[in-house]
Amino acid sequence: MTDLSDNDSWVEIFNRNLILPDINSPPTRENRIAAVEFSPPFNSPYLRIFCTSSTAKDTWVLAGWITIYIGSIENFVPVRFFSKKIFLDEWQLVEWANITKQTTQLKYDFQPPFWFKDMAISVEQYQEII
Repeated sequence: MTDLSDNDSWVEIFNRNLILPDINSPPTRENRIAAVEFSPPFNSPYLRIFCTSSTAKDTWVLAGWITIYIGSIENFVPVRFFSKKIFLDEWQLVEWANITKQTTQLKYDFQPPFWFKDMAISVEQYQEII
C-alpha cells in the first residue's frame, strides 16, 4: 500500500510563476495567462498540486484545470485522458490510476481562468517504483 502521507517521498517536478502578457491591462479572454505544459518522467501515478495568486480576490476558489494527455511511444498523438479542477491555496492530490509507465507518453497542461493577473503553481510527484 502506498503511503502518500510521507512528505519525504514527494519531489517537485514543476514550479512556475505565471503573469499576464500585458500586466498593465486588465485580464480578458485575449489578455490572459497562457496555459503551461510540462512532461516530467513518469515515476508514479500520483501528483499533488498547489496554486496561489497574490492578486486573487477572497471569493475566488478555482485556480484552474489540470489535464493529462496520453499517446503511444512511437507516434505521440495526444489524446485527452483526464481533467480535474484545481482549487486555490490548498494541496490537491491527483491520481492517474489507469496509466502505466510502459504504455504511454504523458503531457500535462495547466490552464488558469482568464481573470487571474498572476498565478504560482507547484507540482510534486510521489516517487515510487512501479
